[in-house]
Amino acid sequence: MSDKSRVVPVLDIGNVLLTIDMNVMYRKLCETGLVDTISAAIEFMRSIERENNMGLINTELALLRAFGNYGCCNPYRLEAIKEATNCWRGYATVTKNTKILEYLTKKLETKPILVLASNLGVDHHVMVEHADPFFLNPKLLWCCSCKMGAIKPQYNFFHLLLKQYERCSTLPTDFFYVDDREENLEGGRVFGFETFQFDSAIDAQQVFIDKLESVW
Repeated sequence: MSDKSRVVPVLDIGNVLLTIDMNVMYRKLCETGLVDTISAAIEFMRSIERENNMGLINTELALLRAFGNYGCCNPYRLEAIKEATNCWRGYATVTKNTKILEYLTKKLETKPILVLASNLGVDHHVMVEHADPFFLNPKLLWCCSCKMGAIKPQYNFFHLLLKQYERCSTLPTDFFYVDDREENLEGGRVFGFETFQFDSAIDAQQVFIDKLESVW
C-alpha cells in the first residue's frame, strides 16, 4: 500500500455510502408480469443498469433493450414498461450509512475522496432525497460510468479511471477501492488497487471506518 498521504479512497455509492434494499422493487416488478421470478427480476434490473451506465439515458429505450437482451415477455407493452420504470425509481429503500458519511465529511476537509456512481442524472433523485452534506461537498471527486462508456468490473472502466487521474500523479497502488461485490473488486486488483469488501451488516460501518483509518 502507498504512503498514507497519497492514498485516495474509491467508494461505490450503492451499498457502501448508501444501503439500498431492492426487495420490494423486485416483487413489484414480478407483479407486472414481465418476469416470473425474483432472480429474473434481479437480472432484468441489472441489465437496465448496464444499458443506462453505457450512456442510454432514455429509460424506456434502456428497458426495451433489456427486454430484447433477456427475453422478457411482450417488450412493447407501454403500460408494463412504465410500471417497470416506476419500480426501478420508486420502490428501492435507500438508507444513508450515517456513521460512514460523518467520518468521511470530516476527512474531506483535508483529503481527496473519489465516489463511483452509475449515472448522476438517473441517480439525482437519490441525491435530492438524501441531501447529506457529504454528497453536496464541492471537493468531492466523482467518476460516472455513463460518461466513461464502461462499467465495473470491465477492464476499460479501471483503465479510464486511472487515465482520468493520472494528471494528479495518482498511481494504481494509491487507490483504496471499496465495493460490496467481489467481482468488481477483482477488476480493481488487476490494476494494483488495494481493495476492501464492504458487508452491509449492522456493525460494518465501524469495521469500514477502522480499516480506512489504518491505511489512510
